[in-house]
Amino acid sequence: MFLAHGLILAVTAASCLAAPVTQILKPWELTALGTFSPSGRPGSSPFSTLNATIVDSNSFLPSSANCSTQWETSPPFGKTLPCHSNNSKAKWTFSLTSGTSGTENFTIAFNLVDTKSATSVKKFTGGDHFEVGTNLSGECGGSGVCFWGLSTSPYAIHQAEK
Repeated sequence: MFLAHGLILAVTAASCLAAPVTQILKPWELTALGTFSPSGRPGSSPFSTLNATIVDSNSFLPSSANCSTQWETSPPFGKTLPCHSNNSKAKWTFSLTSGTSGTENFTIAFNLVDTKSATSVKKFTGGDHFEVGTNLSGECGGSGVCFWGLSTSPYAIHQAEK
């Protein structure tokens, strides 16, 4: 009788140790997203700009990154661009994946490669669509210069492991 209970306890304990641990991810926080489009007037800057700050508090060492791009004629749709991270073990990149404009209507994707050690590397991706009147707000001046930013901050970006 005691042997049977001990065997059941041993089997139960072993199965608990073998079960994989599933980490529940908190969404990344997009703490800032701002865009600028120029007036097009002679003598003014011809560059449109997108700046974003994203934070991951899930990592072994939490990280944040500043992501920025500028363009003169066409938004850099489909290009993977580097971000500047505050954590050398967290490599962030971003890309504008689609939209009609890189400042007023676009989808942005963020990628994170989180390196805990040489043998522990995890990859994550997440993003969302941003559009003036939906989750971006701001204004255009009489000269045609426009500034847009998050309507609500922080904005949750749901990510998944690749």
